[in-house]
Amino acid sequence: MSSEVKRGSAAEQAFEEWLGTETCEVHWDESAEKNARYGWQAGIAYALSVPPRWIAVSERLPELSVYGAPQMVLMAVVGRELPEMGWKLADECKWQSVETEPCDMPIYFDMDQITHWMPLPQSPKGAK
Repeated sequence: MSSEVKRGSAAEQAFEEWLGTETCEVHWDESAEKNARYGWQAGIAYALSVPPRWIAVSERLPELSVYGAPQMVLMAVVGRELPEMGWKLADECKWQSVETEPCDMPIYFDMDQITHWMPLPQSPKGAK
């Protein structure tokens, strides 16, 4: 896998936005900016090359997306053979499944019912 990120990609646009934000008030000279871009591209390439793995909730919880929304993940639920897909509610000590009960009521899980979680994999190339 190449360590180069495509020009004009969403990832490159996100970096450009970050580079121009007030939280990044660093006086970049050409060399520092080049090093920042190289490090960022290497990090993206590494993240894309590592397959998703189960993460114990005791190790860490999913982070919120860049927009502040909960991150969609696979959840290992105590007593269930197959994982559920859902998210950790941001302001509560609960998880919510994308599955619903018969009357379209959300299915919630207490913190101690979820043992592990896994980020969803990238979509296949060419999928629309």
